[in-house]
Amino acid sequence: MRYRKLAVLMAPVLFMSTLTGCSSAPKADMMMHCTYEQTIDAMTYTSTADFTYVKETGQMLSGHITHQYEGYPKDEASNAVLTNMAVRASELSETEGVQLELNRTDTGFGSDETWDYTKIDLKEIPYVDEEQANFIDQNRGYYSQDMAKDYYEGQHYGCSVSNIH
Repeated sequence: MRYRKLAVLMAPVLFMSTLTGCSSAPKADMMMHCTYEQTIDAMTYTSTADFTYVKETGQMLSGHITHQYEGYPKDEASNAVLTNMAVRASELSETEGVQLELNRTDTGFGSDETWDYTKIDLKEIPYVDEEQANFIDQNRGYYSQDMAKDYYEGQHYGCSVSNIH
């Protein structure tokens, strides 16, 4: 009888510990930082891409990407770039796990993107933003740091990795 009472008391404790004790969510322990800058005359394009990922698997968990154009003339070409950025922001506005903000000043314009790759629908996102297909390892079912590194280095970015402390 004593053991039965003990079992009744312990069952809820064991149940709750299995729910809260061991999280299956991966934890980022590495960061990749990629940068690109190009200056022509007085026009400068700067872009950074920072990603957190799990070293053991290469699974990317988050990303922060910026694009900034400074000193570009207010002409048709610049307006086309800004329009494309606005269309992309609109397309991604309903995507869970993505925040994208545009900025515009007298001397430039740009975008600031924050991605939570754990919330992205991997099957849908390439239809919304086809560039994302470059980062998704379909065999493993997640965003891949190796694939992102290959993509950015192919676009002439310099990339470095470091431990997250």
